[in-house]
Amino acid sequence: MAYFAPDGIWFVPHPKKTVEDLRSRPAPPGPLTRKLEWAPEFGDVARAGDLGWDTGPSRNSDLTGKTPPRYGYFSSIWKKQPGGEWRVLLDLGSDVPSDAAWDPAEPPVFTQAAA
Repeated sequence: MAYFAPDGIWFVPHPKKTVEDLRSRPAPPGPLTRKLEWAPEFGDVARAGDLGWDTGPSRNSDLTGKTPPRYGYFSSIWKKQPGGEWRVLLDLGSDVPSDAAWDPAEPPVFTQAAA
């Protein structure tokens, strides 16, 4: 939740207010079973310095080993908050059928455990 703006929206698959949606989910009963990794490849910031975007590959892994990883691409629009920190305003993603989106030689930039 720390990456998302209070008014941010994501598509899971339909648009929802991100922070509100995450807060409504029950805490996992045991250890986390998934790991989400993403690595921005392209991005830019508006000349005004208040909006930016990035995009790149993502990988969602099953830490139990029961299912193979899911691969995709993400696109995020970031907004500079009143305190100066950057938060995701809009988050989109799409799945791809294989790991072609993920270069195993490149470590992910961000990793997050998930329920």
